Amino acid sequence: MTMVRETSSGALTEMRSMLGFLRSEDSGSSAPQPGIDQLDELVEHTRNTGLSVDFRTAGQRPRLSTGVELTVYRVIQEALTNTRKHAGQDSNAVVELTFDRSSVDVQVVDDGGSPPTDQSSDSRGHGLTGMRERISAYGGTLETGHIATGGFRVRAWIPVGDQR
Repeated sequence: MTMVRETSSGALTEMRSMLGFLRSEDSGSSAPQPGIDQLDELVEHTRNTGLSVDFRTAGQRPRLSTGVELTVYRVIQEALTNTRKHAGQDSNAVVELTFDRSSVDVQVVDDGGSPPTDQSSDSRGHGLTGMRERISAYGGTLETGHIATGGFRVRAWIPVGDQR
């Protein structure tokens, strides 16, 4: 069973890598993949576009695989991109990253702001689907949806207890 688990895990990692390669805008790049250590830069870059972002972390970060770190980064990146796109530049976002020994919990909530008036109904991408695929590959869950105050919430939970 251990061998099956390790083989399956390796195959899933390769598949995620292939999906990321096929979906990336610059598939010829061989630069290292971003992770949790690059989140401050991502948040600062997002702030420089005019979006207000409050970034919070809690708990002690366990040792995480490169794939989980990339997944956390991409979820936050996509959620902030969606906030800028759908809620507008004058919206506010809160990014919360909570660690414990067995999981990583990511939550990005925006206040709804003032959505741009020139949104096209056919501007739907693969953002939420891509998040769901990445997270489910690690046995995690994704919850997304509008909140009562008019904003939008993305919450991802990724188990990390048995990483080596």
